[in-house]
Amino acid sequence: MNMDATSYDYALTLLSGERKTTLRERMEEWEGKSPRIADNFRREHFLPETQMVALMCCIIENGVPVYNEKDATLKRMRGNQLKGGEIKVSPKWVGFAIPEKVYKNYLIVHHHDELGLDDDEFEKMFDRLVEGEKYEELLDSLFKPEDYLLWVTWDNDGDNPFPSQMSESREKVRNVLGLDKIYIEQNVLLFFVDVDKLKKRNGNLFRPTFCDADLGEHFCPAPVGFISHGITWPLNLNREKYSEEEHLKKGRPEAVMRSKFLALNTVEKMIRL
Repeated sequence: MNMDATSYDYALTLLSGERKTTLRERMEEWEGKSPRIADNFRREHFLPETQMVALMCCIIENGVPVYNEKDATLKRMRGNQLKGGEIKVSPKWVGFAIPEKVYKNYLIVHHHDELGLDDDEFEKMFDRLVEGEKYEELLDSLFKPEDYLLWVTWDNDGDNPFPSQMSESREKVRNVLGLDKIYIEQNVLLFFVDVDKLKKRNGNLFRPTFCDADLGEHFCPAPVGFISHGITWPLNLNREKYSEEEHLKKGRPEAVMRSKFLALNTVEKMIRL
């Protein structure tokens, strides 16, 4: 995998002349519908050429991906998640953000029997959980669905995954991490995860690719030639004026992982915003 050039450009050289023509037609259609997502696809360089060629062929045969669970191209993308290559993270902690309501609903659905609490009891338990209490029923499980893809971040200059200025408001978290607007409309939980404990559970971190982003318009591939990890493109920066130099300077480190490796005993603390 040559990450000094985009996988898109290299994979394009492996297609026949007729297929190249069809792909270019598809890309023109895609740019008309979702210009940022199409641009992200062209700029991808963590995804190996083999997967990129297969995805291109799927686009040629089935059309550009759409938000439809039956869409063959979207299924191909999701089948290529976690293909960006494993990364080595040195910080003590990595962190991720999730809407509080989403996590509450998850606990209710997947841990109702173990916890056996009524609504009032659950709310009290949840508050204590956020405050740091460790519940035996949750120690070995935090997110049961194995296919839940998590995006994590960290700080290259210290142990805190979230610099102090990011704790001021949900809007700052949303902007700096490139999160969807849902994160500004409700309370957010910031999870601090111990990297050593994560590794003991075989929890690996991977460079994020276009396929991990799942048609997210806020995703922006790391600049070509940068291979250490992913980097966010903050939402409050204008994509129309995008530059790779600004990306490197203002972006936050990011990686992707599967939620099945997380457990309550890997989480050092939670912060509610």
